[in-house]
Amino acid sequence: MESKKVSNIPTPNPSKHRILPKVILAVAFFAVFIVGVNFGNGRISPFSRAKGPSASLPSRLDYSSVNQVYQSIKDNYDGKLTTQQLEDGLKHGLAEATKDPYTNYFNGKEAKEFNEQITNSFSGIGAQLGQDSKGNLEVIAPISGTPAEKAGLKPKDIIIEINGESTTGMAVDDAVSKIRGKAGTKVKLSVVRNKTQPLTFVITRQVLNQKHSMAILAIFKFRTSPMTPMI
Repeated sequence: MESKKVSNIPTPNPSKHRILPKVILAVAFFAVFIVGVNFGNGRISPFSRAKGPSASLPSRLDYSSVNQVYQSIKDNYDGKLTTQQLEDGLKHGLAEATKDPYTNYFNGKEAKEFNEQITNSFSGIGAQLGQDSKGNLEVIAPISGTPAEKAGLKPKDIIIEINGESTTGMAVDDAVSKIRGKAGTKVKLSVVRNKTQPLTFVITRQVLNQKHSMAILAIFKFRTSPMTPMI
């Protein structure tokens, strides 16, 4: 069969892609040098253990280095980023620089989702979902008394398929929306546990309410980050 050349695919700019990894590293380093949190658009997690001002923190931060990194991104990055995404990234970086799992920055959308998660009911299987160090979807912990626990899901289970769809490269938010669903319906999960052969779980969703939210808060306080979503 004769192959056809496709002429309308843009040719990547090699110079930009060579520079981009350095820019990303610079962003990771300088992201912590942004002052404060915009409480109009976000907030610091209420689970932070901070008791007051820290004498070990600098009294001021230098914005010029952040602007230099931004200019490098503007000049060399050939992807798409909004102002809000960049600002949120800086604020997340500042909170993450504390290395405190209880200190988190929420942007407006995340704060709304978090409040809904702990105050409203929704239908799901009842487990905290996150990512491991390699970016795999990982069960943080099943919630006591929920379908996830009753089905046998365990902490550190790696979810490799949702209803037959591979989770490779899947964002946590996408996985959450696929695992949640109408009460009484089923979701099929393929899970790897301790690097063994995959296990299959077919779990019936149920309404999760305030009782389960209290269990979520307990996990937040003692085990993991508050922004780990519930499925």
